[in-house]
Amino acid sequence: MGVSIDDGGMVFTVIPIGANSRASARIKPIAVTSAKRDPALPNVPTFAEQGVPNYDATFWYALLTQAKVPAPIIARLNREMHKVLSEPDVVRGLEAQGLIAAPSTPEALRATMRADFAKWKRVLANSS
Repeated sequence: MGVSIDDGGMVFTVIPIGANSRASARIKPIAVTSAKRDPALPNVPTFAEQGVPNYDATFWYALLTQAKVPAPIIARLNREMHKVLSEPDVVRGLEAQGLIAAPSTPEALRATMRADFAKWKRVLANSS
């Protein structure tokens, strides 16, 4: 989340910090860095909505393992993670940290990783 600070500065922070009641007296959220609005701050627009097209700088966590693990084991791990990530206490705990559980498939994770690696490689190449 991008926020402006009352002294005219700007900072990028995670939503729990930016939405913290003590911090919110000094900062004003101006945009979220994701492609979609965040449910924790539904009135805060995205950078794209603020005129910066195609801006999406989100982070994600994933469960990874060694290469060549047999497909049945990967499928079971994926099923079990889906179960855990749908537990109400887990969902609430993640949301308290500004995280949204988004379980997917190994194939979708692979595609996300490839796309993000390519995107950030371009960013780094263009920043030097």
